[in-house]
Amino acid sequence: MGALDILSDYFSVSIPKKKRKALQTVEIKVKMDCDGCERRVRNAVSNMKGAKQVEVNRKQSKVTVTGRGI
Repeated sequence: MGALDILSDYFSVSIPKKKRKALQTVEIKVKMDCDGCERRVRNAVSNMKGAKQVEVNRKQSKVTVTGRGI
């Protein structure tokens, strides 16, 4: 047994693990009249931090966003 083996018995290093935030789904009502409106809404929401999936339904004026910490 070497000196490092003896010392390692006295010291331990633990690295704390970060907890991942739970996956959330949010539905938002957004009035959209044309393809341009739909594209702008989709791009704006997709670029939000934590957004993983974005579904846009123009007929129902609904945007569904799934992600962590949104």
